[in-house]
Amino acid sequence: MIPQKIALQSEPRVPTSGHPVSRGRDANPACREPARPLGPLLSSSGPRTATRYRRRGNSYIFFLGMSMLVAIIGLSALTGVRIKRQATLRLNERAAAQVYAQSAIEFSLLQIYLDTSWRDSFLHDQWSAAQPFGAGSFSWKLLDDINGDFTTDRNASVRMFGKGYSGQSVWVYSALVQPPLESSPTNLLVNGDMEAGTANWSALNCNLVSSAGAHGGATCLLLDNRSSFDSEGYQLVTGSVRNGATYDVEVWAKKETAGSDLVTISIKLTTDKGWTLVVTPSTSVGTSWTKVAGTLQTSWTGNLVEARWRTFTYPDGNSSDFYIDDARMLEKKASGGVGLIPGTWKREPQ
Repeated sequence: MIPQKIALQSEPRVPTSGHPVSRGRDANPACREPARPLGPLLSSSGPRTATRYRRRGNSYIFFLGMSMLVAIIGLSALTGVRIKRQATLRLNERAAAQVYAQSAIEFSLLQIYLDTSWRDSFLHDQWSAAQPFGAGSFSWKLLDDINGDFTTDRNASVRMFGKGYSGQSVWVYSALVQPPLESSPTNLLVNGDMEAGTANWSALNCNLVSSAGAHGGATCLLLDNRSSFDSEGYQLVTGSVRNGATYDVEVWAKKETAGSDLVTISIKLTTDKGWTLVVTPSTSVGTSWTKVAGTLQTSWTGNLVEARWRTFTYPDGNSSDFYIDDARMLEKKASGGVGLIPGTWKREPQ
């Protein structure tokens, strides 16, 4: 019998690296599972990589949205600040315009106080040129809304307007003002409007005739058949005049026939020592009603015997006949202060 060789199995060799050698299925190369390629793990279509990319996209959208939100909040805040700043600026401009309008009235009060002839020199119902003031400007005007001018009633109150400008704001105030009195409101001539005919009137070297076609009212007086330049119509005012006083005098006159003549007013003062005469400047009068006016101061020595308010043609006047109407003699008062009438201050439309 042939002896069989018995294969002896040797002990497993230990590798020098210190790691045990795999046995069993892994020890046989033929039994090993083929290596899986790494490609699918690195592919973008892989489930784990897609999830990772989706997370990154969500983060990007989130941060982009937050950035836009922050930007919108910032722009809204800037817009709010700008609107608030503009509103504050408008409020400041309006407050400044109000102050400038008040200053305009105070300035015009000063102008009336300083200029005693303002009724003759100031324009009625016309704004002054803008006056620079602070960061803006102001202008002012005067208005007599009853008489339509400043000279018809020289003691009438006037409405004063002040307009202030500041930026885009305009403000207007007004108030009634009582200027310094120029004359007493009482006419010292009796029947000065001639509505009672010739009552209280007299004539020298002419006839005095009551006539229609008056300047005001229904009747006037005609100085008829005048014989010389000093043929006059007059009224005695002996008990009304005061020594050293000043009077505003006026009369409306017109010629009866064509042409013109120089008409004047005078006050003749007769005392126990003689007589004196004060005369207004002459005014050229034609066939239309014309105002003759002036200011006269009475002064005399001795005892006053007679004072006569008179009108005639002078100097170089002729003897033509003329009509008279609405004569006045008002005593001027000393100039006093000028002030606002309480309760008349108000805001006006721009």
